[in-house]
Amino acid sequence: MLKLTKEQARRHREATDLIDSAHTLSYDEVEFVLTHWQEASTVTNPLDSAFFTSVQMAKDLALYASGPA
Repeated sequence: MLKLTKEQARRHREATDLIDSAHTLSYDEVEFVLTHWQEASTVTNPLDSAFFTSVQMAKDLALYASGPA
């Protein structure tokens, strides 16, 4: 199981706070969440079978699947 460093845990908490906030997130806040939210931060991750695609891989797949704009 993944063990987060103190810095990763701090940024994960910040990302979680942004997700739980009532306001609409700005582009920069969304990017922060996508970069720093750690799906493996809980002990139930293996049981939940939660798997996520990295931002860069998603961008590459979008380009491959739809072609250049």
